[in-house]
Parts: sequence; C-alpha cells; structure tokens
Amino acid sequence: MKIIKYLLLSSFLVFFGCEQSNTPQENEPDPTIVFGESIAKVQIGDDSSTVVKKLRKPTSYGDYGGSGDFKGYTFDYTKGVLSNTTLRISLDPGLGLGVFSMIIDGPYQGKSKEGIGINSERDFVISKLGQPDIIQNGTTTDDTYYFVKNTFVISYDKDRVVRIYMIGPRHK
Repeated sequence: MKIIKYLLLSSFLVFFGCEQSNTPQENEPDPTIVFGESIAKVQIGDDSSTVVKKLRKPTSYGDYGGSGDFKGYTFDYTKGVLSNTTLRISLDPGLGLGVFSMIIDGPYQGKSKEGIGINSERDFVISKLGQPDIIQNGTTTDDTYYFVKNTFVISYDKDRVVRIYMIGPRHK
C-alpha cells in the first residue's frame, strides 16, 4: 500500500513538474493572507493536486506514511514568492483530508487586506485584529487568533512578525 501511495504521489509530481518549473514565474499567485480563510489562496482542506494548481510544484516533499504525528505529505517551497513555506497535507480522515496546516516564514511579501504580513509590528497587528485569544511567551511571542474556519498563530521576534501559521479548526 505504501509503495502504491508513493508511486501515485511521485507520478503526480512528475506529471505536474513537466508542465511547471520550480523557478518563480510571472504568473505566480498573488501572495495574500486572508485571516480566517487562506494564505496564498490555499485553504484548509485543499488536496495536493489543488495546491499544485494554485501554487506550483513544491521544491521538495516528504511522505509521512503514518510515522510521526500525522499520515500524509509535507510540501516545502523554498524559491520565489513562497520561499520558506511549508504545507502539511493529511491523508488521515480522523484529522481531516487535505491541507491541515500552512507555515509562512520570511521573506514572504504577502499581506492581508489590513496590511499585516511578515515584519509587521505587533502593536499594528493588534490594532487591526484585536487582542489575541491566547498569548504564549517563549523564545518568540505567539499570538493565537481563532476564526470560524481555522486558527492563525502569529509569531513575533522583538515585536515583529516572523511567522504566520494557519491550522485547521479547533477540535472540540
């Protein structure tokens, strides 16, 4: 079963790789953050073929056939407007099929309609989104905002956004 899954994913990536290069293209997606909805037009639940159509073939990917904390794939983008982006795509019905998390680190240039993006100041973010639902302090400060469709965690270093992390809805 694992071999079949690997062959299907490999064939899928080779097929799309023939049509799309890993080099940034003029027609790359508009890098946008929609809090509570999506990052770079990718939404929680999108399957791997939808992700490749919306973005492009990932720079690299990993197959997690049940080892670790989930069963599925990790797509890493390291070039172009999506550099330092990681998507986790679940094959586990219990977790939810499709994209269940997306991590954006700098130098991503996308911004929300409120003007929030990597390198935004924390005070500015709070002035636009309000107080976070949870604040965690550690090596970075993480502010968590719960939206109807999903959760966004915004990480700060020295009060500047260094990471935006979208994950699926909270489990009750």
